[in-house]
Parts: sequence; C-alpha cells; structure tokens
Amino acid sequence: MKTPVSRLTLFFFLLTLSFFLLAACTSEETPTPGLNQTQAYETVVARITEVSQELATQAGQEPIPTDSGLPTPTLTPGFTDTPPAPTAVVSTFTPSATVAAASCDRAEAGIPIDVTIPDDTQFTPGTSFVKTWRLLNSGSCTWTTGYSLVFFSGEKMGGPDVVPLNSDVAPGQVVDLSVTLTAPATPGSYQGNWMLRNPSGVLFGVGPQGNSFFWVRIVVPGGTGTPTVTPNGSVTVTPTPNGSVTPTITPTPTSGSTPVVIVNSSVSFQPDGFIDLDTGTTNGGSGNDVSYTTDPSGTHPLTPQGGASIGIFGTQAPTLANCQAASLGGGSLVVDNLAAGTYLCYRTDQGHYGWLRLESFEASSLTLSLTFLTWQ
Repeated sequence: MKTPVSRLTLFFFLLTLSFFLLAACTSEETPTPGLNQTQAYETVVARITEVSQELATQAGQEPIPTDSGLPTPTLTPGFTDTPPAPTAVVSTFTPSATVAAASCDRAEAGIPIDVTIPDDTQFTPGTSFVKTWRLLNSGSCTWTTGYSLVFFSGEKMGGPDVVPLNSDVAPGQVVDLSVTLTAPATPGSYQGNWMLRNPSGVLFGVGPQGNSFFWVRIVVPGGTGTPTVTPNGSVTVTPTPNGSVTPTITPTPTSGSTPVVIVNSSVSFQPDGFIDLDTGTTNGGSGNDVSYTTDPSGTHPLTPQGGASIGIFGTQAPTLANCQAASLGGGSLVVDNLAAGTYLCYRTDQGHYGWLRLESFEASSLTLSLTFLTWQ
C-alpha cells in the first residue's frame, strides 16, 4: 500500500533539492561556454518541476502546477564571456618651449668639414678662392631658404656679409656651403669666422652647445718665399726658384739682453671691438689680433684673429721667455670667467709675443678694460 505524501513534505524536499542543484551549477568548475547563471537557474527549475510531477503521480496526488508561485530571480552574472572594451589613454606630455628651442637649430661638422682650403693654405696676394664647409643639420628644424651663412668676425677677405641657402636642409642631412674670398694684399696669417643664422636673426653654429663659429684660415707669404719662425725667435726663409729674399722679422734678442717693447698701452671698449696688438690700434680695418664680442649664449669671449693665439698665464706678469714657452691656441677665452688681474700671453699675427692684463669687466655696461705689452 502506498503511503500518501503531503504537499508540505514534498515542498521541503524540492526546496532542498534546488539548493544542491544550484550549488552544483555555481561551483568553481570551468563554466560551459555560453551558459550563464540565469540559464542554470532555469535548468534547475525545470528539473524540479519534472521531479515533483513524478513524485505526485507515484503518491496518487494531482501533479503540482508548473507555475509554483515562486518568484523568478533576476541574477547579475559575475562575469561575461566578452571582456569590456579598453579605455584609450591619451598622453598629456608636451615638450617645453625651452627644450624645443634649444634642439631646433644645431649644426655639426661634416666629414670633412673643410671640403676646400685646409687651414694655413698659402695664397699669393689678391688670389681669389672658394672656401667650402660641409655641415650636418643635427637639430630638429629644417634649414629653409630663409637661413643664411653669415660672416661673424675676423678677417672678411673680401667676402659677402650674407650667403642665403639655396635649398632646404632637413634634420640629418648634410650640406656643402661655399663662399668666394680673396687673399689680402699684405703678407700675414688671416682667419675669418662664419656662422649660420635662422630667419629670426638668431646665430648658431657647431660645437657642444651649438654656438661656436667655423672658420677659414690662410697664409699670405711675405716677399717671394715662405718665412718660418723658430722657437727662439729667429727667422729662416725658404727661397723660391726665382731668387732669395731678405727676412723682415726682427730676431728675438739673445739671452741676457733686454727685450725691446714695441707697444705698451691700455684700452677700454665695448663688444664688437678689435685690437691690433702689434700697433696698439683699436677697431682698425685690418691687422687685428683679438676681438671682443657677445656670443649667442650671452657670454663675452676674447677671440684670436688672423692667426694670432692666446693662453692664460696667471696672476703675475710673465716675461718674454714665459710667453714663448706658454701653451697658446686659437680658441676663445670667456671674459666672464676671468678674474680682474689675470694675465694672458699672446702671439700676434706678425709673430710678436706679449702679455695682456684684464683690468676690469663691467657686466652692466659690458665695458672691458685691458692693459697689454708687446715685445719685438
């Protein structure tokens, strides 16, 4: 005989069964692709309905209606098969104007930089020649036809003030820049310094800071031979096939004699000034040995001209022998970095040695005061 099953007992049985089935469907096993939690719940409800129908039939009772009256939950899935779309990240970094300006206009020496006329090439007076430099655009800005090659300082040698570029030069490209010059009529060593200029009138060049000039340096021999100055001050001349010449440079006095002073003077001047240390003349048209300028970085260099050379000696006045033995070069010395009372040794374009003393430098007015002495 079948024992009747009450509806309350059947209800609790089905409820317990539903919990077990839901727990199995929501376990941490790998989910079946395309099956979410809502579908799992509907599957459980359908199965409970089937079981309840079978139990009711076995107990001789009417089947439980399909609509059990239980609310259908709305489940929020813990995950979806499709990942959310990525969010675009926009950079807000903008290079500063200072950095951009500093890297815009820069040049580097090409290989070789002196395509024609190596340093100290000799020319007879009045000879016309073409100097060509090879430069690399190492900045970030294109050199357009608004850029120019410009004369900066030293001996102009009859050249133009400005030579505009005739084509664009993109960053990373190399360009050959040429200028036509003429050897001076007077014997000596001559150097002309050149730079580049952008359309805004700002000068730039080569070197680590991109503000150094590049140059052409030639020698115009005296007479018909080539003079050679030896360390002790004596002069020898290599005669040319058409005859010998007489040396015109006075030899240095022998040891124990008193050196002859040919110039002993003082000067105060502003930037863009020049000194001929052989004569004491300032701001003359030729024969200049040192220039005083303001460079693009705002400092104030003393720069040898026409083959002259200079070097720092110290705080004591040097002798002729000291300056003859000193290390001299053609590079610039920045006045801003020199203390008042500093002595420099020099050798002029005529081969005379001497010393130069920095008396004062007024940063407000840019007035430079110097005392210098040149020996024969």
